[in-house]
Amino acid sequence: MDRCALFVDAGYLLADGAMAVHGTRHRDSVSWDFGGVLQLLGNLACERTGLPLLRCYWYEATVEGRRSLEHEALADLPGLKLRVGRIRPGR
Repeated sequence: MDRCALFVDAGYLLADGAMAVHGTRHRDSVSWDFGGVLQLLGNLACERTGLPLLRCYWYEATVEGRRSLEHEALADLPGLKLRVGRIRPGR
């Protein structure tokens, strides 16, 4: 194995990040620098594995299952593969 991959549960990451910064789980309360977040996580993955990063898989679910403007910006980041799923109410 010569590279590592990073798998991100975006809902969890952004809610916990908002909690750490503002004391609320509302991710919209924080202005996110997604390029910076990706760089930080990628650096941590490389340090802990001793391997270069292949790519980051960013998983997120939305009620509609459609990409937002935020998702479009994420999808343009090099080294990131965006995966958007659909939340089914009541499940």
